[in-house]
Amino acid sequence: MSREGSLEAPTRHPIDWRSEEFGDPAALDAEMRRVFEICHGCRRCFNLCDSFPRLFELIDSNPREDVEGVKSEAFSKVTEACTLCDMCFMTKCPYVPPHPWQVDFPHLMLRQRAAEARAGKKSFAARQLAEMDRNGRLAKLAAPVVNWASDKENKLTRPLLEKTLGIDAHVELPKFVSRTFLSQDRRQPIAPNKNAPAFGQREAALFATCFVNYNKPATGMAARAVLNHIGIETRAAYPGCCGMPFLEQAELSRVAEQAKKVRASFVSLSMKATTSSR
Repeated sequence: MSREGSLEAPTRHPIDWRSEEFGDPAALDAEMRRVFEICHGCRRCFNLCDSFPRLFELIDSNPREDVEGVKSEAFSKVTEACTLCDMCFMTKCPYVPPHPWQVDFPHLMLRQRAAEARAGKKSFAARQLAEMDRNGRLAKLAAPVVNWASDKENKLTRPLLEKTLGIDAHVELPKFVSRTFLSQDRRQPIAPNKNAPAFGQREAALFATCFVNYNKPATGMAARAVLNHIGIETRAAYPGCCGMPFLEQAELSRVAEQAKKVRASFVSLSMKATTSSR
C-alpha cells in the first residue's frame, strides 16, 4: 500500500539532465501538463512563490478552465516566477516521492528553463550576471566606482542599469569590496584559542561563497573568529562559485563543473588535515 508524500522525508531523485527524454519538447510538455493538473486540483502551495497563482490564473481564465486549454507558450510565465527555493517540494506538496504521482515542481521548472536555454530564449544579461567570479574579480579592481554606480540612490546610473540589464532601479544591490575574504584571511593569522577544549582536536574548512568573498567578507571573518575562539583551527577555501547562479539559468553542465571544483578543493583540504594530524 503506497503512502502519501509529506508524511515522511521526501525522496529527491537525481536530475537525469543528460538523458534524451530530459530535453525532448513533447515529453516535457506532457509532464508539465500532468503536474500542473495535479497542482490545479490541490492548490496547497497557493501562498508560496508567485508561480502557483500564475498557474492557477492561466488555467482558470481560459475558456475551457483546464490545463489542456492553456497554450504551452504561456508556461514560461509560471517558470520565470520559480525561485528554486524548494519549499513546495520539502514542506507543502503531498504528492512528492514516495507518492506514486512523483511530483517535483522545482525540478520541473528547472527542466523547462533548460529547454528555454537550448532554444535561445534566455536573457543575455541574466547569463552575464550569473558569472559571479568574473564579475567579482573585475568589480574589486574598482569597488568604489562600482558601488557608486550600483547605489539605488544614484539617479544617473540605476535607470540605465534597468534599461540595459533589467535590474530594477529600486532594488538594493550588494556592495563589492577591494579586499576579498580570502585576502583578509591570508593577511590575518589564524589564532585558535589554546585554552578552549577543542584546541588541537578540531579543524574546519570555511567555504567562502561568492557573496562572502566579494561582497560581505565580514561574515566570513566573524565565522572564523567564533570558531577560533572555541579552539577550532580554520582554513578558508574558495575554489569558485558554488554554481547556484548557473542553476537558476539552467546551465546544468556548468553546475556540475563547479561542483567538481568545490569537491576537489575540499578533498585536498581534508587530505592535508589528515596528513598534518599524523
